[in-house]
Amino acid sequence: MSIRAKFALIMALPLVLVYVALNVMQFMELGRTTLNEERGHASTMVQMQSEEVSAYARLVHLRASGVLATVEAVDAILPHRLKVFLSAAGDPPWVAGIALIDARGKPPHEEVLTAPTPQVDLKPCLEDDAVGRRMRRTMEEALKTGLSGWKSAEPNATRATPIFVRVNAARTIAVAIALDAAVLTEHVVTTDDRADPWLAVDSNGTVILGNPPSVIGKHVSQVNPVLPADETARIREQMIAKKNGSLEIEDPRYWLGWSAVNSTPWRVLLPIDMRAIMEPVWAAVWRDAIIAMVGLGVNLAIVALLAGFFTRPIRRLSEAFKEVRAGAFDVRVPVKSKDEMGQLGSGFNAMTVQLGDLVRSHAKAEAAKAVLEREKSIASEMQESLLPSPDALPDSPTGRVQALMRPALAVGGDFYDAWMKGDSIWFTVADVSGKGVAAGLFMAVATTILRGVRRHVDDPAEALTWLNDRLLEGEEERPVFLTMFLGRLDPDGTIAYASAGHLPAIRFGNGQKAHPLADATGPPLAMARNVEWTTGTLQLKAGQHLLIYSDGAVEARRSDGSMVDIDGLVQLVEEIGERSDEERVERLIESLQAIETHGQSDDITVMSVTRTARHDGATI
Repeated sequence: MSIRAKFALIMALPLVLVYVALNVMQFMELGRTTLNEERGHASTMVQMQSEEVSAYARLVHLRASGVLATVEAVDAILPHRLKVFLSAAGDPPWVAGIALIDARGKPPHEEVLTAPTPQVDLKPCLEDDAVGRRMRRTMEEALKTGLSGWKSAEPNATRATPIFVRVNAARTIAVAIALDAAVLTEHVVTTDDRADPWLAVDSNGTVILGNPPSVIGKHVSQVNPVLPADETARIREQMIAKKNGSLEIEDPRYWLGWSAVNSTPWRVLLPIDMRAIMEPVWAAVWRDAIIAMVGLGVNLAIVALLAGFFTRPIRRLSEAFKEVRAGAFDVRVPVKSKDEMGQLGSGFNAMTVQLGDLVRSHAKAEAAKAVLEREKSIASEMQESLLPSPDALPDSPTGRVQALMRPALAVGGDFYDAWMKGDSIWFTVADVSGKGVAAGLFMAVATTILRGVRRHVDDPAEALTWLNDRLLEGEEERPVFLTMFLGRLDPDGTIAYASAGHLPAIRFGNGQKAHPLADATGPPLAMARNVEWTTGTLQLKAGQHLLIYSDGAVEARRSDGSMVDIDGLVQLVEEIGERSDEERVERLIESLQAIETHGQSDDITVMSVTRTARHDGATI
């Protein structure tokens, strides 16, 4: 992710979180407020419905009382005028019919039933139909018990169901008033569209009033899914316990309010679908969310522009770093301010200048190193050309010589050589102090002089004297010195040698254990003038070997820091045992290099001289 994207994310994330939190809080507050308002509104509406129904119920009470009073008063004075008085009162259209019976179970006067009147049609109410039978039955029961009031409706009635019965004090006359529930429902004030149809139910749960009229006469559980049969008992218990109240039903989510109708066992119910109430809330939330998203998008665009503006110097630095990594050290970034970014740009420009100088210096150093390495390679090749090849080393009836040198650097300061002079084998191992090119050059000079001297002398000590004088010719001293072991193996096995400060040789083979001998017979070469060396002798039996080596062989260091020294070299020789001359020197140098785990510290040269003939000339 780029720095611009990270910067934009850091700035935008709190903004997005604030937007989301505000919208969630707004939705919750709006939903809570809307629900509370709707519940209050619904409570008011159900109370209004209850009061409206109560007013009509009181009118029915008054009408029934008026009918009884008229019957009692008029029947005593003008019985033949009873129907006229009853008709004069008139009835509203929601009164379906009025019936009268006396203690005999008949109307007080038959002419009342025979005279037609549009307002008091008593006869049909007592004919043989369901409502008429119910009216007669309710009046007969009221005469027996003396109890007046509203009677329970019967479900699935096809005509007006609410019936009010009143008897006089003497229980001689009963009046029944049947209401046309459908017409009465139209006269009751209706609720708004947010509520489901209102209902008025009796104590048995039968709908006696309701909108639409088709619900009248049905059980309340058949009218609305919010009132299932398994919930009816719980709702009924609460409505009996409280005249006015409300409760919430979870599935489906409805609010149900009720209010008691005064002077009746009825309850007015008003169920409200909470989902319908929340629809405008959701619409408002979606509208606000869209507006918020547009505003958020504008803000995010501004954040992106600001992120691009503030991160532009960083992006310039990033691009500049890429160019520097590709090798363009002359790249610079513009510095237009003195703040932290300006200081960073100035530091980057200064760094590229220094880095360019370093790269150019490094390139020059690498070129010089390449030249030096090439010169070292040439010097190494020249030094190797000064050394005799393995095929050129003597292998004669007198003996044979095998040698090997491993320089620590490209050019070493060690040297070996062997040559035949008559029947004798001359051999030498030399070591210049130090190592590297200077030691190699001095060794090349000494080798050239030695090869010139050896043609004129036959004694090793005399040869060293001549060599020392030539090395110091025109000089009082040299900055380096040279150790050398120079020997001559004669056919009878005698070795005449002179050692200019060189390490002792090691003799071994033919059943004899390895041991050092042939110590130095004089100081190193090129240290002082007018120095003489003596010639020593030793004897090699047939099959015996003489090992000559440079100081790199005994100064090899183990991992604990200790040196191999002469005793350790003698032990290595014993461990290698009898092998061919070539294999012997190779194994010995490999063993010494393996000991130096941190790398070879000095040139190592090993030479093996083997006697292959007895003094009588017989070869072995």
